[in-house]
Amino acid sequence: MISGDFNFHVDDQANREAAIFLDLIDSFNLKQHVTGPTHRDGHTLDLLLTRSTDDAISHVSTTNYLPSDHHAAVKCLLNINHPDHVKRKIR
Repeated sequence: MISGDFNFHVDDQANREAAIFLDLIDSFNLKQHVTGPTHRDGHTLDLLLTRSTDDAISHVSTTNYLPSDHHAAVKCLLNINHPDHVKRKIR
């Protein structure tokens, strides 16, 4: 999983840099999970990326209460299994 503020308006299909970036993540077989705006001007700048074949992320949503230009925090459920607990006997 890759997450962060990418500063590309990936929701704007006329944005040349965003289109190049989306082509790049597509070339690595990655999926972008955030679909709503995360910036106060209504653009999607904060992203969650995973491999297209992974199901590690679900229930992606955004909040609208941050006091910054990134007015939304991105929330999701991580579908990650915990490794089995290993017991060791030490003498």
